[in-house]
Amino acid sequence: AWQGRGLGPRLMAHVIADARRQGVQLLFGEVLTENRRMLGLMREFGMRLQAHPDGAQLVRATLALGAAG
Repeated sequence: AWQGRGLGPRLMAHVIADARRQGVQLLFGEVLTENRRMLGLMREFGMRLQAHPDGAQLVRATLALGAAG
């Protein structure tokens, strides 16, 4: 019932903002290859998508946040 209501982008924006405040320089996540909606969301936030070292069923998404401040 919550799909398509914009909750994912809001949560991701919050996670990224909080990570920056905490001084995190690199944020990463692992997404199932079949989860096209999540992969699209990661792209919208400028995350780099690459093959996962554990196999083709996963994609690694990374976002360089840089230095805090």
